[in-house]
Amino acid sequence: MTITIIGAGAMGMAMAYGLKDRYKIEFVERDISKQDEIKREFGTEINSPKSFDITGKNILLAVKPTVLET
Repeated sequence: MTITIIGAGAMGMAMAYGLKDRYKIEFVERDISKQDEIKREFGTEINSPKSFDITGKNILLAVKPTVLET
């Protein structure tokens, strides 16, 4: 099963590290500066929130409420 984490800040990364041994992890993040760490640790690229379809995905929200609109 794949888990999609929206947000790769401290909260999202903590959840990802806890789940990475049992699930495939993918990220949706607007800040691509974390790309290298995510690729190294999880073997995946960051998906852009503008072009990512969440239909049928298992989602964990890891963003602050003030960022939800953007």
